Amino acid sequence: MSNDKYVVIEYTQAAGDWAGNRYITSMGNENLDLLKERLGERQKVVAHDVSMDEAQRITSQVPVECIVAAAFEESKIDGKIEPMMLQMQLANTAFLVGHNAQMRGIPSQLASLAYFNAVLNYVDNKIPDLEEKRKVMVGFNSTPF
Repeated sequence: MSNDKYVVIEYTQAAGDWAGNRYITSMGNENLDLLKERLGERQKVVAHDVSMDEAQRITSQVPVECIVAAAFEESKIDGKIEPMMLQMQLANTAFLVGHNAQMRGIPSQLASLAYFNAVLNYVDNKIPDLEEKRKVMVGFNSTPF
């Protein structure tokens, strides 16, 4: 087992649809204050000097809605959702939601429901154009969970 220590960083509201998502990085020799300064207003440190197990536990607590919103954001090209990209992103998202649920002891059926609900809410609330909603839902229906 490694004695390495890690930092968990979270995207803030200033990051738009990435807000609430977290990632793990190694601090190396970097000073915490310098790291915080380098992150700017779009990211913040939520935990530092933690083990990988603790860092993974912290990242597994990201709300499903945040993970789904980031998937939609990641699938945009020139501000428009690209259906094939979205299909790939949602497949990755479904895996991540399932993995996070497993780490937290949440039954897979509940994780599936939360995932589907988050996708439908995103489409309903964030995509005003009916034709784009239709394209998104066609891609979503072919995404496995």
